[in-house]
Amino acid sequence: MAEPAPQWLHGDRLRRVWDHVGDALERRALQPRGTLEVAGLSRDERHALSDVVGSPVTGATVRLRLADLDHRFRARTGRGVAEVVTWVTGRVLVDRAAQRRDAIALRQGPFDAAREWLLKELPGSSGSGPGAPVSGPGAPVSGGHAAGAPQASVGLIPAAATGWVDDWLAALRRDGVLTAGSDSTSVLITALRVLEGCGAFGNGPAKAHARTDLAARITGSSHGLDDGSKVALVVLRAAAARSGTRLPRSASERRRLWEALGVVVDRVSATCLVWNITPAPMPAASTPRLAGPGLSGTAAHRTDGGPPAPGAADARVAPRHLTWWDLDSGVAFLKEQRILVCENPRILEAIAERGPTAERIGLVCTMGRANLVVREVLRRLVTSGAVLRYHGDFDWAGVALANSCLAEFGADPWLMGPDDYHGGHGSEPLSGRPIEADWDQELAAAMRARGVAVHEEAVLESLVERLPELWS
Repeated sequence: MAEPAPQWLHGDRLRRVWDHVGDALERRALQPRGTLEVAGLSRDERHALSDVVGSPVTGATVRLRLADLDHRFRARTGRGVAEVVTWVTGRVLVDRAAQRRDAIALRQGPFDAAREWLLKELPGSSGSGPGAPVSGPGAPVSGGHAAGAPQASVGLIPAAATGWVDDWLAALRRDGVLTAGSDSTSVLITALRVLEGCGAFGNGPAKAHARTDLAARITGSSHGLDDGSKVALVVLRAAAARSGTRLPRSASERRRLWEALGVVVDRVSATCLVWNITPAPMPAASTPRLAGPGLSGTAAHRTDGGPPAPGAADARVAPRHLTWWDLDSGVAFLKEQRILVCENPRILEAIAERGPTAERIGLVCTMGRANLVVREVLRRLVTSGAVLRYHGDFDWAGVALANSCLAEFGADPWLMGPDDYHGGHGSEPLSGRPIEADWDQELAAAMRARGVAVHEEAVLESLVERLPELWS
């Protein structure tokens, strides 16, 4: 049993005084430095405190030197003042300054580790920000591919200067996302490895990954990047900072951010709308996964003289949606097709309603956003020797998308000059940051001067009428 405190310390009668002494010590890293003042002493407290300090206390306010108390207590009990407070009251004193230092270290630790990781793993990085800023773009890292991962080129949304890393890490620190658990450092380093595997720190095209394959390779579990996991949360915050968008609020917004990193969440959600595109013939021994009533792309054709696959009769006149599931079969397209890439599905619909023409034009629609499936379809068409022309909206997002298609796939713009812009009707004001058109130095100036967006639907009749001019 612990030895009880002696009566002259008056634990019960001086509880308020002992609390003041304990608070003062906690503020001073438990060291007996400085003086504290205790006011409002009662007559009983003054008499009791006289025993403690060894001299009469006559006023309602007293000033106590902690060093004097420590010396007196050591001389009479062999214990310092901090030990006596615990002995008398049972209160375990805490070094508040040390607590604050530990809390700061806990919050800063993951970011220090991130800075070290970036300095080690990314050539040309520096460590001057809140955790791991990078002074210039790091070398692109493909990270390899697990078996079965889709192999699309991802370059339509070029990586920003890696200043986004500063913004991402600063937001993580500010919001306290990484202070809720002891695994914060591991989570952040794993997130950095995921980003590296996606090529997020480089400016060049990366390779697309199936999310489950990427998760298995980097986290050790195919579910390691599922929605709700800590690593996925941190990675998506990086994707939002990188693309300059808000944090995701829905499953579709999360999927778009993953796609911005070149990550395919699943193989059926994202699609590419196409019309009148002919696939390359498939060997008779193969089982074409693109054939049949459930067709979501174009029909596969037989080369052995047998009947066409079910649903192939109208495959070149009915719009279809291709998915990663379809593309994973290894489908390729007939060589040297003529393809118009448009931005809005109404354009594809109107041309499809008109039916196949002598120009044998096929269409790919980006639906206003070139997702990974769209990019892979375009990549495979270019590989097959297809000639691509592009038409989109005359707004800043449309110019950015056109620039990307031209740069990534060599598409040539069609009816996308200043005269075409002025010839279209529009009433909606232009919004967002102006973007120069890579194919025409005068277009952006014309758009800024007029200040009105002209969407594809506004020039639909002209587009349809002028289709014969597309390759004339």
